[in-house]
Amino acid sequence: MNEPDVILHGQEAFQYADAITDRFTGHLVHQALVDLLGSSCLRESDLPLHLDLLKYARCLEAIYADRARIAALASGAPSPIGSEDLRARIAAAEAAGAIKRGTEAFVHCEALPKGPVCELERFGLGISAELLAEGAPGTPPVDFSVQARFLECSFSKTGLVKLLAEGKEPSPFI
Repeated sequence: MNEPDVILHGQEAFQYADAITDRFTGHLVHQALVDLLGSSCLRESDLPLHLDLLKYARCLEAIYADRARIAALASGAPSPIGSEDLRARIAAAEAAGAIKRGTEAFVHCEALPKGPVCELERFGLGISAELLAEGAPGTPPVDFSVQARFLECSFSKTGLVKLLAEGKEPSPFI
């Protein structure tokens, strides 16, 4: 019998996003959670899905905390996290038992076309790996391949990401 999908802490994740004191960081986290729920990036190999939305929301807040850096990355600046640094962070998170399928996530990121989405992805995965490695031991590992594709889905909206990171109100038509 197939295991069922498990999605944990959905309501708590949105409450967490609503409680972020920086309004624009909160908007970015909230939008990424909405993007995740509307995403069609899952693959058969991802099932059964075990997703903790609160962990994902915490990663998103850590990623978006430095809005100036996010705006620069969305404008095409290179990520301060290079390929080797990302590989090391992912390896450390895997060694800590915090993530699984880290190599797949790394390969996915490195295969993205060079540009803002790739740089945002490298930064986001690096920050996420570091944060998750520090997390609570004994909790199920995060499927990092799934997280990489969810992040890419959000980062692909570079115009919206840049606008919110700059502290500007988005048009309701974006």
